[in-house]
Amino acid sequence: MKVKYSAHIGTGTSDYGKMPLLHVRLKRGKKIVDLDCLVDSGAGICLFNKEIAHKLGIDLRKSYTVDCEAVGGSVLKAKISTVHLQVAGFDDEWLEITGGFISEDETPLLGHLDFFDKFEITFRSYRNEFEIKRKNSNAALKIKRSVFL
Repeated sequence: MKVKYSAHIGTGTSDYGKMPLLHVRLKRGKKIVDLDCLVDSGAGICLFNKEIAHKLGIDLRKSYTVDCEAVGGSVLKAKISTVHLQVAGFDDEWLEITGGFISEDETPLLGHLDFFDKFEITFRSYRNEFEIKRKNSNAALKIKRSVFL
């Protein structure tokens, strides 16, 4: 299934150009948050803003903190918690992931831990798309890459 994403305005001041964005839902208990995330093969873990944790009712005071090194060497302090993630197009499947919640207002990231190790991702930049398959599954979803303005 092909999914086209609308233009996404980044929170920073840079023009990122075309980026692989994926629409997901995060759930904790009965609370659900929809968001577009950058599929980032360079990220070790999934990262979200602390506001997302607040909307999901996660008390980060009970979470431990890890340092996440960003591009350029800056360090982000992430509070770790588990949430359930659903990828648009895989509507019958919720996966438990471990994510980091940061104070910085950055585009949410889907990284290796609990995302890339559960999905096969094939980037096709020359077509402005990427493909996502659940590992050990024939289900595939082609995603058109979004454009940051």
